[in-house]
Amino acid sequence: LDAQLLISAQTTSRYVNALYGATALDLARQGVFHIETGIGGIAQALVEKIQSLGGDVQYRWRVNRIEVQQGRAIGVYARRGKHAQTDEFFPADFVIANTTPWDLHTFLAENSPKRLRQEVNKRRLGWGAFVLHLGVKSDAFPPDFPDHHQIITDMDSPLGETKSLFLSLSPTWDTSRAPAGQRAMTITTHTHVSQWWELLNRNPEAYAAKKADYTERILTTVEQLIPGFRDKLTLVLPGTPVTYHFYTARHLGMVGGFPQTSLFKARSPRTGIPNVRLVGDSIFPGQSTAGVTLGAIRVAEDVKRHLAITPIFANQSQVEKLSWQ
Repeated sequence: LDAQLLISAQTTSRYVNALYGATALDLARQGVFHIETGIGGIAQALVEKIQSLGGDVQYRWRVNRIEVQQGRAIGVYARRGKHAQTDEFFPADFVIANTTPWDLHTFLAENSPKRLRQEVNKRRLGWGAFVLHLGVKSDAFPPDFPDHHQIITDMDSPLGETKSLFLSLSPTWDTSRAPAGQRAMTITTHTHVSQWWELLNRNPEAYAAKKADYTERILTTVEQLIPGFRDKLTLVLPGTPVTYHFYTARHLGMVGGFPQTSLFKARSPRTGIPNVRLVGDSIFPGQSTAGVTLGAIRVAEDVKRHLAITPIFANQSQVEKLSWQ
């Protein structure tokens, strides 16, 4: 139960909000849903929808600052690629930031509201992940081998830090995830982000050694579950919170949002600036495709009210229709 809750609610049974925890534990009963090409397929579908509505999607741009004048955001400054020397300004009536409170505070700089400044100084850091991205020959697995596993290596130790693992294997019917005759596998364990940055800054060799140690521990555990597993590996790519920071630019490489311990302490999308909102796993109801989608719908409705645009769902029947799709 605690392993399931840690994956879905970022905390364990002693601390989780009861209503949220009940929903999280029901996920296993409902089963795991897959789409062809994986999460990248969802991203591509979103891009195509935005473009079909006349929107523009820019790649390889990194926002450096949200420009605020007279208490309202008027746009963002962003830089394309790693080698660009100057920022470009993108005007905006409304800014929706898919990031963490710490990053939002950085983007706003001296315009960061007092409450947001207090939050980033007091809020505990969220979890990070150590992940192995693997390529595995298909004949490594028996025909009835499930695509998802929770693995606990030590029942008496705190979860995470390789003591608990979540293993996901690409479905056999989705040939887009790996070359012919192979399957893609990801194995994750919760990890505290600060330790990786402290090691990297103090002793890069120790950081590399810890990364190798976590890789070895995880592969050894999986070898016990799947004898001969190592001999079937075609690709091993380990990732730490430092890796996630490089690719996502999120504060310290955190992932998964915040522990869902109280409905009264859930993070709101509001930021203290009337036309700026947070979205993503930092706001309620948190992580997962379902979680961030529900949070995004909530933010979209809020923005449309703010801009006096017809709501996304004009009546209850549309909401019911969506729930069945």
